[in-house]
Amino acid sequence: MAMGTDRLILLIAIIVFINTCTVYTDNYTFCLLATTRTFLPFSVYRIGGAVNVALDNIHSDILTNITLDFIFYDSGCDSRVSLDKTVNCVLNDRVAAIIGPDCSSAALAAGLLASQWNVPMVGYIGSTSYLSDKTVYDTYSRTSSPYSKSSLAVIETIEVFGWKHVGVVGGDTGHLLNSFESLKQELTRRNFSIEAIVFNVYDESLYEDILNEILSKARIIILALDSYEVRRLMLMVYDKGYLSRGEYMFIVVEPWNFGSYEGTTWQWADDGRDDDVAKAYESLLVVERINFEDDTYKAFAEEVKEKFKEPPWYYNMTDVSSVGSLSAYLYDAIILYALTLQRVVSNGGNPYNGTNFLREMQHIDFYGISGRVTIDKNGDRNQDFWLFGFDAAQDEYSRVAWYDSSGKMLRFVTNATITWPAGRRVPPRDIPECGFQGEYCIDSEKGTTFIILVVMPLLLFFLAAAIIAFVVYRREKIKSALLDTSWKINYQDIIIHKNWKSIHGSFIAGSIGPSRLRSSNSATDSSITESERPQQVFAVCGTYDGSSVVIKMVERSAVNLSTSLLLELKQMRDIRHDNLNQFVGVCVDPPNICIVEQYCQKGSLQDILENDEISLDWLFKMSIASDILTGLQVLHKSPLKVHGNLKSSNCLVDGRWVVKLADYGLWEFKNYRRQREKRTEVAIHQGLLWTAPELLVGSNTSSCRETMSQKGDIYSFGIVLREIVYRDGPYGYTDLAAEDIIDRVKDSCNVEPYRPETDTISCPNGIRELMIQCWQQLPEKRPDLTYIKKVIKDASPNKNASIMDNMVAMLETYAHNLEDIVTDRTSKLSDEKRRTEQLLYRMMPRSVAEKLKNGSPVDAEAFEAVTIFFSDIVGFTAISAVSDPMQVVNLLNSLYILFDGIIEHYDVYKVETIGDAYMVVSGLPTRNGTRHASEIATMSLELLKHVNSFTIPHMPDEKLKLRIGIHTGNDLLSVLLGPCVAGVVGLAMPRYCLFGDTVNTASRFESSGQALRIHISNEVVCALNILGGYTYEERGKMELKGKGCLKTYWLTGKTTEPMSNTH
Repeated sequence: MAMGTDRLILLIAIIVFINTCTVYTDNYTFCLLATTRTFLPFSVYRIGGAVNVALDNIHSDILTNITLDFIFYDSGCDSRVSLDKTVNCVLNDRVAAIIGPDCSSAALAAGLLASQWNVPMVGYIGSTSYLSDKTVYDTYSRTSSPYSKSSLAVIETIEVFGWKHVGVVGGDTGHLLNSFESLKQELTRRNFSIEAIVFNVYDESLYEDILNEILSKARIIILALDSYEVRRLMLMVYDKGYLSRGEYMFIVVEPWNFGSYEGTTWQWADDGRDDDVAKAYESLLVVERINFEDDTYKAFAEEVKEKFKEPPWYYNMTDVSSVGSLSAYLYDAIILYALTLQRVVSNGGNPYNGTNFLREMQHIDFYGISGRVTIDKNGDRNQDFWLFGFDAAQDEYSRVAWYDSSGKMLRFVTNATITWPAGRRVPPRDIPECGFQGEYCIDSEKGTTFIILVVMPLLLFFLAAAIIAFVVYRREKIKSALLDTSWKINYQDIIIHKNWKSIHGSFIAGSIGPSRLRSSNSATDSSITESERPQQVFAVCGTYDGSSVVIKMVERSAVNLSTSLLLELKQMRDIRHDNLNQFVGVCVDPPNICIVEQYCQKGSLQDILENDEISLDWLFKMSIASDILTGLQVLHKSPLKVHGNLKSSNCLVDGRWVVKLADYGLWEFKNYRRQREKRTEVAIHQGLLWTAPELLVGSNTSSCRETMSQKGDIYSFGIVLREIVYRDGPYGYTDLAAEDIIDRVKDSCNVEPYRPETDTISCPNGIRELMIQCWQQLPEKRPDLTYIKKVIKDASPNKNASIMDNMVAMLETYAHNLEDIVTDRTSKLSDEKRRTEQLLYRMMPRSVAEKLKNGSPVDAEAFEAVTIFFSDIVGFTAISAVSDPMQVVNLLNSLYILFDGIIEHYDVYKVETIGDAYMVVSGLPTRNGTRHASEIATMSLELLKHVNSFTIPHMPDEKLKLRIGIHTGNDLLSVLLGPCVAGVVGLAMPRYCLFGDTVNTASRFESSGQALRIHISNEVVCALNILGGYTYEERGKMELKGKGCLKTYWLTGKTTEPMSNTH
């Protein structure tokens, strides 16, 4: 009876609502449903002021011609109360939308009514996945994200590392249970094999049993636990010795909390076991929600605190820490509603139509207080997540990747790597090699009697038959390969021409000039220069069996003629075509192990293209491209299937101007991996300019060629074709180094993949389009050789004409003066050396740079008396938020040019700049007695003086606020806390870095300072008192993180020149 009455009341309400005439005005009101329960973190008395802040910004920046107001009702965090208030808001107050309710249970109830009445509803806290069902809640959206979003981030992470069998451990209450259930549901839906355990996290007696059970069933374990439970569980795993071999990996997901692990924030406990936790956390990855910036949120929280004084709150909040962090999501919900309202009204839509309102909301994209806000088709916010990995060297968590929810993919941070536990170079397996119960390995002691009596006779019979068949097949195969030894050459039969050396191929550049990027000359990849400078590589020439040949030595101590190698040699001998450089044979007798190939008089195509004295008309260029294509077609149809190393230096030209492909096959014989490892990093990157992006994805560039494909050859041909057409190298005129080009080609995050530039001035549009097709990011979208051949043929000016006339004309200009070339290249080498030295002196101190140039070791050195300067820009985040990236770069460039010009007049060394942070030191690498403090102090005063008159280029009315911190390390502190140590760190892009307590303390003084003030320590004051000439005032005692309470000062000025100090 009661249920019938409720339905009748609801029906009457619906009829009244439907028959009510909606009036469209320029004034709109929304209803805020929020709880007043003060013990909840999302109580309206902790977040309500965000509504007033949002309305102020909306009226000034978004809805300039529309008035937006709100009414507030207490939701009670209760479904029945929220349902009652929703009816009142819609029928009595005629609101245009509802913001809230806050609790998930309340949102589920009120959302049903909003859907029935087609009223827009925007949530800001509710995270249940049921609200994502648009068949039920078709007017509901939210700036919070459901637990399924964090589950998708975890799934993308484990898929990237190839894990398909995982364990899931979670708590049985609240958000832990919601997170656990979401993980379990999504993993099951994606066909993962899972082992799931949920337990009472407050019962400490359960931990050991839970741990033993899950570790017996899974190696990859996902934790839906808070940081306190994670620490306890990981210590237990560590104490039991499970982590010693790096076989287990744990992943903790933090869908709501943030900042619990990044950096050193994981060191929150005082149990004295941080060292053990650090070792345990080497096996723990963290998936954490990307949240708002600290500076932005602090300013916002101050506004919220002040707005609580306004109606309807009339609440005097005394401490800004009382502002709840969830106020950011309430603010963004109102901004999201206002932006959508503006769009709906502009498009002539009905703002009261909830389903249409939700469709329009999916086009909104903005950065709110809680970060970027976009809404998917289910009305849910696309929430991005960080992936943190533990850096054992620094004892801190660092960002290694982030989950892009819009693109639904994991994107790795540039130059970031994951350090796997126990020194592993690859992720641990998700299933042991023998299975969890040894089911995949033979147990010789199990079922012995049954095997002997029943299974063994049958196995022996089939095994004997298989062995006989295998032996016969193997013997015939080996005999066939061994009988044909036409590839074998006696080195004594080769007549070496001692004074005749061939530029057989091109050379590899160790660096790329600033004016244009052009590949240099090298022989094939088996001849590698030891220097990073371009230098010519010659191949030894000779005569064998009456024919001119090239001998390429292979660095091997011996050759094991395995079956696979014999077959490879036979296949190479059998492949013959006019557009393939003929393989003559090999010498396998030490020490003269070498490959013998046909000699090509004209050298490589790269040499010809770089010789400006040789003119190539369009007919000749297309003939060259056609020859390369024909050679590729033959290789792709041969047993080799692929070339794998196509570039212009491996396209040789014989005396008849026929292009022949070289350096294909024989990968095992050439011991290719070892050959690549002997090359320099610069030479390796230069050699990869022709390589397809999918073959560059490995972090180890020296081995990325081991995976070869025919589509990769198509990409390489596109690069060679561009060289033929434009004759300016693989990537034309560019200031980028080869390593930078490779990094950009590999970067899949770019909307437009990085490729060489092209134009239609010197290239027909058909050929240009062909190049672009060959460079497609997805291999399957690249054309096949038949289509390419047709396009090349159609582009030739005379499809059937001979090119002999062209060759004769070009031969007349082929001769050149070798002495002039050597002189020119020597001059270029000297200029390049000078520029390299200048760059090196800018990167690190001259004394250190000289040691590096001379090959001398650069040992880390301790300095007991130094002064360190740190500065940053207060409000830099706010400036960046209203500036485009180019303006930010121009601002920092202008500022640092000013700083660099000033510090040149002082005995200081600029260590580094990171964003808006600027670090300078005095007293190292050259000790200067006690003058280090005065040098830094005087420099700081001058920097502050110039900053006061500095104008931001794109914001001339904004004053730049520099914050400076200075600290001095001396002998006493060295004994107590350790000296400042400086040394060169790293091989690739080495840096001169500083470490020690002095550095950390100086950084703390900067971060705790104030804008346009110089914050100095008591040690700086003592050092300046010895020299005299400076004024300062006491700031008082300050609590510094990691240092305790210290007396600090402000440096205010300089009265006289300080006393000179002898060195």
